Amino acid sequence: WIKSQEFVEMILQDSVFILGFFIQIGTQKFNRNEDILFEEPCLITTIFEDLILLENQLPYALLEELFEPFLFSLKTEETFRDLTLRVFGFENKIERDVKFQHFTDLFRRVRVATLGLTEEQASNAKAEPPKSIKSLHNADKLDSAGVDFENVDKENDLTLVIDFKDGVLKMPCFTAEDNTERVMRNLMALEQCHYPFSAYVC
Repeated sequence: WIKSQEFVEMILQDSVFILGFFIQIGTQKFNRNEDILFEEPCLITTIFEDLILLENQLPYALLEELFEPFLFSLKTEETFRDLTLRVFGFENKIERDVKFQHFTDLFRRVRVATLGLTEEQASNAKAEPPKSIKSLHNADKLDSAGVDFENVDKENDLTLVIDFKDGVLKMPCFTAEDNTERVMRNLMALEQCHYPFSAYVC
């Protein structure tokens, strides 16, 4: 299908593009006016959407290794991890010791970290078989039946803490954006392939 030399060149070109893109987006070291990408804002959005696709992933360790030579010219002690988290808007969202294999895995790790599960809750969630749902009514039917809805103030899209008491269903607001379906589908595919026993998205 593809010769190994061509494959290496393709991986290297993709890696260098990602590094250059991250440096321009995440630092003030380069003049964005000199890059055609920044003349078309929709291209930036498209690139970010492509970076989350599971089939587009490059090993994070490879990108980290290739970033090393840039450190001197950038005159910074910032790591590629710091840059990556800033570019995706994930600063302070995960602990320093949390590792990830690639960008899709990073998105999942951030989502899981923001669930706020304790170690015990996470273990129980893995140990308990999924319960079968006999009937599931949509919000319109619940509203017609007199159920009131209350938004729980949380940043996190995937918090599973839902409380029903005295006819009031309290749950976090799920924000759907243009790329929500794309992100969710890719996180689901990742979990099905690599996290079948600790799937929080699907």
